Amino acid sequence: MPSKNVSPFGFPSSRLILTILVLIGAILKALTPINDAVFVPGAGFSGFWYSFGRIKGMESQGLGDAKDQNYYCFSAGCLAISAHYLDQDFESIAGTALKIQKSWRDGELSRYSVATEFVDTILGDPHCDGPEREEVSRNGSGMVGSSRSSSSSSSSSKSSDSEVEEEWLSHVNVLTTTWYGGVKISVANNRRELREMLLKTSFIPFATGWGGNRDGELDGGFSLLFHPRCRRGIFLPPTLEMLVNILNVNMGFDTVEKLYAEGLKG
Repeated sequence: MPSKNVSPFGFPSSRLILTILVLIGAILKALTPINDAVFVPGAGFSGFWYSFGRIKGMESQGLGDAKDQNYYCFSAGCLAISAHYLDQDFESIAGTALKIQKSWRDGELSRYSVATEFVDTILGDPHCDGPEREEVSRNGSGMVGSSRSSSSSSSSSKSSDSEVEEEWLSHVNVLTTTWYGGVKISVANNRRELREMLLKTSFIPFATGWGGNRDGELDGGFSLLFHPRCRRGIFLPPTLEMLVNILNVNMGFDTVEKLYAEGLKG
């Protein structure tokens, strides 16, 4: 009778091969140096609100000023960090989220455009990608055209503003997954670059974006095993509320408040 770890043809089973690969990955990760930084994971909509609360509450939790830290992050975690550096508060971001949610409910906004709208609003310039802005069809099936700013001078001003170097960006190391399964670490020079990184690190195929990847990269969570090690980290509670709302565009405001409050308490 063949062993469970051997295929009928005498080759190691896929389960054994996978186990070996995971063990090798774990060993290699254990040998990597530890960065003096804070690791902030993603976990979609629910993860954003919890992580945003944790970052806002760092000083009260005895962890020092959040703006003095260095970060390695992916997906919603990077967005929470950016929001804090840009002095966004809970009330303003929650109000933005409700407006975007209403547009989605009314059919004015594709599900695949929700993350883009959220990123653009938090970064403070809805046209930070330049004078041309992509518009996605209501069903998210593809591009239906582009809109240009009515004033070229206004567009140029907004575009140049988004290319100004800001010191805080050097603290944010954005993790994305390459199409071949590796991890890529990027640091933005300006908000224009940060915007593109945020959209890549939060791209989940056919969930938050249309297609299989965004320019060869996707959500940083897919390469979690290969992420750098950090001295400190934000660990998301494995609660039902956290898990069921990761991709829930229709999450209620009471849940948002609860997740943020839990993050503040640590």
